Amino acid sequence: MEDFANVDETDRSAPLEAAGDLAPDRQSQSLYDQLKKEVTDRGMEVKETLKKFQGKVFHAVNTTHGIMLRYRIGLDGKITLEKRLKGIYVQAEKLHEAQQNLVQAGKEVPIKAKRTWRKAVTGDPEKRIRDHMKETPQVKMLDKISFTMGVIVICLSEWLILRQPNLFAYFYYTVMAILLAYRYYDYSLQKAELFMMDFCYFVNFSVVLQTAFFPDNLLWFKANYVLCMGPICIAIMVWKNSLVFHSLDKLTSFFLHAFPTMVCHLYRWRIVEHSLKFHDEYIGWEAHFAYPLGIYVAWQIGYLFMTEVVLHQRLAADQEIITSQRYLSRDKKNGINKMATKMCKKYGFLDESAQFDPESMLAKVVFVLSQVVYTLLTILHPPLLFKSYYLSCVFLVFVFTTAVWNGASYYIEIFSTRYNLKYVAIEAKAEKTRKESESVGSSQDGHDDDLDEFNDDFAEALDDIDVNELLANHMLIEQDDVDDAISSTSSKDESIKVSSEMSEEPIKPEEVADSVADQTS
Repeated sequence: MEDFANVDETDRSAPLEAAGDLAPDRQSQSLYDQLKKEVTDRGMEVKETLKKFQGKVFHAVNTTHGIMLRYRIGLDGKITLEKRLKGIYVQAEKLHEAQQNLVQAGKEVPIKAKRTWRKAVTGDPEKRIRDHMKETPQVKMLDKISFTMGVIVICLSEWLILRQPNLFAYFYYTVMAILLAYRYYDYSLQKAELFMMDFCYFVNFSVVLQTAFFPDNLLWFKANYVLCMGPICIAIMVWKNSLVFHSLDKLTSFFLHAFPTMVCHLYRWRIVEHSLKFHDEYIGWEAHFAYPLGIYVAWQIGYLFMTEVVLHQRLAADQEIITSQRYLSRDKKNGINKMATKMCKKYGFLDESAQFDPESMLAKVVFVLSQVVYTLLTILHPPLLFKSYYLSCVFLVFVFTTAVWNGASYYIEIFSTRYNLKYVAIEAKAEKTRKESESVGSSQDGHDDDLDEFNDDFAEALDDIDVNELLANHMLIEQDDVDDAISSTSSKDESIKVSSEMSEEPIKPEEVADSVADQTS
């Protein structure tokens, strides 16, 4: 660079003359002269700028790492590191800590409120509610209430049957009214309230009407007895109802099928006082088939009228609304669905790879026919139970034991597994946190070493930088950028931008303009 700067003026003019010979056109010569004049003027401006900075002191601050270095521009144009202000790092840490404390103080009140709310919902003020909701379902307040109520209802039912059987029917009315009211509310939130149009609800309504308002109607009672001891009671085994005390939904389903059956059993064997007269003989084909099937047909017509006429537009507009027919058609694991699908494929009603479309006519026809077949099969045995008290008791004990077994299976095989998973999740989370903390600690140590090395290299590089060269490398950029480069000497700047191509020897201020002019030409 020094040899280039000391080239004789005559020698430097030779390439300029050659350029003029190659461009005899006067317009090209004029543009060339104008460019040379602009470069020369820019060089003069740089010289004036240098005079303003010579002898001045400035600080380079990096707010990211909290570093401050003091530099002085000498009269010879060279930057000299006067002092490394290491104390600023401690001050920066304190400043950052003060900022964090200020933000923390501003959030103090809502954090206290969050802790109170978290404790109320999760039982732990440190556990976020969103994390609590993502965990495996645990026994919460509603489950505790359900468990307590379930045990009390079972115990109270036993006491009423043994000591006050005449009050059991009223107990049944009260309990089912409460449970079904809550179920309607709960199911409506899930768009499943139309489930409550099922046949089991209709039979419960029939039992309540007959025992409360028509206690002397023998044929109606016999029809209810056949339906309760048949389709309703068998449904406990078919649909795997279970005595899971902490689940209000499971308890409601069990009581929905068990309580009307118990009421009919108490009435049949005169444990409850009434005026009906029974004979230990066949109940008759009217009570065995005509009236039970008449009740079923009335329900089926009403169900189809509601779903296909009254609620048709609503169901068509919202596919998320759940009905029994939609549920059975979509549940590929259900036994009735599997059997119906297999039969339809066997006789060509469905392709081998096809499944039931809940909205198709085929699915609706299969739904109705499956209900009819189930009802016909399950009303065959009730006349035997009607004739034998002991056989009736054995049957009820068997069905209710099945429900208890299903509940035990749920608690032992499903609930206990979910409960244990909570501790597995906690241990896994603790292990993950420990590994992350170790990883962060090791990476932080490496980061500190790299930062110290960067600080040393940064200070050493700046100690040898000449301001002349710094400005010379930026002289061909726009004026706004030059102003930015000049303003970078302020103590408010975060860093100094230095060109990656630097000369080993500093360029004197007087030679800047001439060197740039030669390079441009």
